[in-house]
Amino acid sequence: MSKIIKASAIIHFIGLAICAIILLCLPFYDHIRWNLGYFFLWLTILSALPLIFWKVKKYWKSVLIKLYSFIWWLLLSFCIIPCLYILPGSNVMFFPLKKHCETTDYIIRTGYYGLLDYPNCALYLKDGFIEKYIRRYDILSVDSALIYKNLGAIVLYGDDFSENIQTTDKVIYIKPLNDSIFNKSLPLLKQIESDLRKNHINTQVYLYEQL
Repeated sequence: MSKIIKASAIIHFIGLAICAIILLCLPFYDHIRWNLGYFFLWLTILSALPLIFWKVKKYWKSVLIKLYSFIWWLLLSFCIIPCLYILPGSNVMFFPLKKHCETTDYIIRTGYYGLLDYPNCALYLKDGFIEKYIRRYDILSVDSALIYKNLGAIVLYGDDFSENIQTTDKVIYIKPLNDSIFNKSLPLLKQIESDLRKNHINTQVYLYEQL
């Protein structure tokens, strides 16, 4: 039992160091690919819990270890679990963002949103072992996406709220990937919009245009 708890302590402090490096070095909206960041987070949290049963010879050392582990128990019981049910969107701190679709170079996930915000989607670029945040798109969910790098545009096929916000509709959005290239390519994008309307009669097609 003692060996298991010691191993748990080693795992915990290694995980704590890795989490600190990720927190300090990685931009807030970026992620480590394959959800490894969340793996290290939960490994760190859960490996702290058995330490409360660790008995050492020195009394005060034993008390400090148990107190340290108890803090993690409190964090899990009264902060993490309640937040998942009380605060919408808070689960993104502890669980991977939902992946909607993926292309060769990009991943579209559910984006960050606050208590009073509507859900949205975010575009990430695959860059080695990092998912780099590119931008947010106001759409409820995305089934698939087409990237037009030469036009600075992305075509999103998915669902979004209807006008009365009580139901959802199938939509196709043509939105910027690169603003400057997108604005220069508007004549070509309008032709793509027209073609999409002809091929998807029962779907609303929207071309984003800056005012």
